[in-house]
Amino acid sequence: MFDFKILTKDSVTVAVDAVVYFRVFDPVISITNVEDAPKSTQLLAATSLRNVYVKNSCVFLFKFIFDLVLVRNLYKKFSQIVSPSLRLCR
Repeated sequence: MFDFKILTKDSVTVAVDAVVYFRVFDPVISITNVEDAPKSTQLLAATSLRNVYVKNSCVFLFKFIFDLVLVRNLYKKFSQIVSPSLRLCR
């Protein structure tokens, strides 16, 4: 888990908390080619997240997050109504 502050496209400072989940596919390469794989993964995730925030305005980001929460809540309600055999992957 990591947290940092990012300046958006419209110069608004946003505090970001993030958790990164990753899986190592080839442990030999992970050990021999990367000095600190978890830290490298964290830095890559932070850079990717920062690039998204820098390219978008604060209003757009909050609308996007709101839409994600709305869709998630609608899916929860929908999955309670639909039979288990018809449910989508979560």
